[in-house]
Amino acid sequence: MLNENTLRTIAENEPQWLIDNRLSSMKKFKELSLPKFKYGIGILVDTSELNLNINPLLKNETVIVADESVRISRLHDALENHGELIREIITKQPNDNKINALHNTFFNDFMLIHIPKNTKIEKPIQINNKINDCLIRHILIIAEDNSEAIITEHTISAANNQTFCSQFVNVIVKENAKLKYNIAQGLNTNAYNFLTRKANVGRNGKITWMTCSIGSKFNQSSTKTNLIAEGAESKTFNVAFGDREQCYDLNEENNHIASNTLSSLLAKLILNDKARIVFRGLVKINNKAEGCEGSQKEESILLSENARVDIVPNLEISNNNVKCNHGATISQIDEETLFYLMSRGIHENMAKKLIIEGIFDTFISKVDDENLKKEIKEAIAGRL
Repeated sequence: MLNENTLRTIAENEPQWLIDNRLSSMKKFKELSLPKFKYGIGILVDTSELNLNINPLLKNETVIVADESVRISRLHDALENHGELIREIITKQPNDNKINALHNTFFNDFMLIHIPKNTKIEKPIQINNKINDCLIRHILIIAEDNSEAIITEHTISAANNQTFCSQFVNVIVKENAKLKYNIAQGLNTNAYNFLTRKANVGRNGKITWMTCSIGSKFNQSSTKTNLIAEGAESKTFNVAFGDREQCYDLNEENNHIASNTLSSLLAKLILNDKARIVFRGLVKINNKAEGCEGSQKEESILLSENARVDIVPNLEISNNNVKCNHGATISQIDEETLFYLMSRGIHENMAKKLIIEGIFDTFISKVDDENLKKEIKEAIAGRL
């Protein structure tokens, strides 16, 4: 189904520049092989088992719940109001590997979420996805000056067959705006999930990323936040639980372009069985960016001798007048805590479960959507 006929069916009534961009991406898609991602000696992530026999024409179930003041547009209406911006974003998306080229060729959904100036949205904007075969979507979020909102996205599979999910998310946070983006994926263990996010944060703007990864066979997530004006701030919370033979490839980057900007990254990773996580974190500070603060901390717990985690924290500092730090730990369940619980009559397996749930609770407590919080707790409990 990944042919030119499918492309032209998806692209019906689209502007010629977008059709041309799809056709150019399709050329790269045909030329490239499924990627192998190499991040250093012995750190290799392989996607060769992915079956690209997918049908972008199949419809998925997406339910959006939002306050009436939030403007949500699909591609045709979005192009009328933000045509040049959308064109710039789409035409600059990379075709550097077969997955990205596939996305740029066959993306079958586009969503613009526009939060008006001087507007505070009290209730979270909810995006609930149930994927039948594949979801290939662009999301553009614009938080205007002095606005404030929370977006919660939850994605699951409709069945247990192979599911393919690819999303490019672009976020623009303008002056004094505050945006929190919660995303949780509980896809089935035959699913391949690819998520690429990029944010530009303006003067005194703030973005908070909260990502919970529980499902999928292979999950690749990459987030790049550019702090482009003074006072901009980024907070990132990333939690992942893997078991069986799940593989997660996670990358978080905070780029301090302007002076007096702040970023923090906290990741909690728990692995069992033969699961694997590669986690790469980067704090990058421009040579003209003074007075910046950047931190990252990755904590991982291995519940099995066969589980594997590769943590690669990086700092790229081009200015001396800054404060930056990073740290990474790899451990097992704390024996003293386990002994304490067992001494109170709790069975060892139950004690381990309580400890793990407690680790997740530090993350879950920060989720603003009560329904999502409940679903995450239930999903984790079921896996444990």
